[in-house]
Amino acid sequence: MSKLKTFLQGLKGKKIHVIGFSGTEGAAIALFLARKGVKNLHFHDFCEEKKFKKHFREAHVGFSAKEREELFKELGKISANFYFKENYLKDVEKADIIFVPQSWYLYEFNKPLWGLKKKRGITFSSITKLYFDLVPAKIVGITGSNGKTTTSNMINGIFQASRFQTYFSGNDRRNVQILEKIEKMTAEDFLVLEISNRQLKVDLKRSPNIGILTNITPNHLFEYSSFAEYEDSKEGMLKYQKKRDFAILNFDNPSSQKIIRKGKYNVFPFSTEEILERGAFVRGGVMVVKDAGKEYKICKTGELKIKGKHNISNALAAIATAYLAEVKIEVIRDAIKKFRGLPQRLELVRKIKGVEFYNDTASTAPESTIAALDTLKSNVILIAGGRNKGVEIEPLAKKLPDKVKDLILLESPLGEEINRL
Repeated sequence: MSKLKTFLQGLKGKKIHVIGFSGTEGAAIALFLARKGVKNLHFHDFCEEKKFKKHFREAHVGFSAKEREELFKELGKISANFYFKENYLKDVEKADIIFVPQSWYLYEFNKPLWGLKKKRGITFSSITKLYFDLVPAKIVGITGSNGKTTTSNMINGIFQASRFQTYFSGNDRRNVQILEKIEKMTAEDFLVLEISNRQLKVDLKRSPNIGILTNITPNHLFEYSSFAEYEDSKEGMLKYQKKRDFAILNFDNPSSQKIIRKGKYNVFPFSTEEILERGAFVRGGVMVVKDAGKEYKICKTGELKIKGKHNISNALAAIATAYLAEVKIEVIRDAIKKFRGLPQRLELVRKIKGVEFYNDTASTAPESTIAALDTLKSNVILIAGGRNKGVEIEPLAKKLPDKVKDLILLESPLGEEINRL
């Protein structure tokens, strides 16, 4: 019996609650369970019922307007109990299984769930855990403070060009969830998953066959008691790895170095700074993979279509991943050179009268903004704002005089904080 069939058998007679079913994760779980004939379903969302459709549309940006409408109609036809703001979390204490979205613990209105998570007899799960529990495919998991979305898409691009059947999803809202495709997967296939620190809050009980940590730098610290706890959270993705699995780690990153020194994992490092005895690195402007005494030249760093040293690092991680998965070198070389980058990540939107306009709004931490500034020429006009995620912004503030010609601060908590420095 397949893992999926065993899982569905185990749900019979269970009371199942799905939290946040207007969101991409909650809706995907709700639809998946209903399509599989699961009964006794209870769906919760904190929004008012009259605003539910608006919330649903805004969350599902990875779908066309027509697809969103079809999914919304299907969701409304499910035989389930629907609880909105006034009755939110009704009867949740009677649940056998509670499926939560990755950010559930951040909201005060979910406080009743905090106690239930420790209660025996109630299982907490998530969409990420469903993938790890149910897929027969080999899993490539990517996490990191910065660069994980770009690296994930690079890896997917290489694998899609290879001989392997490859599936792709993850925590970015533009990524369409693929629970429906689990039945099609085989042990020879690959599932590439981008994984956030929040998705690691639910113990997955399994690690990726190939786990990539792009880097670990201060981020989301308002969600943790210390940076050390945040580091442990990221490393947690690797804790169930076996000897035949691989941990691809950033040799240039101090937090990743601490993990390497533990000697717990089968590490294959990557570096833009050092020439490695084993791993992926840059030598003489050429990206190289070295393993078991053999070297494979991939391409020149200048042949990449995306800018910046940070993207060379991302490319090295992707190259190492594909090499360890036994993708042919010529396929890796061709695919990495074709990768054009992603929206909102140092995206060149337009060039007008010699002035280049870049959209880097996915840059939500000082380190990623610094990396963007280091990539661009001087005389940058920077528009910045948002909120602080519990990290120091002084390093970014010190970078501004050298790189930024004019600074436009949006009215926001972070804008006010930068203005005070």
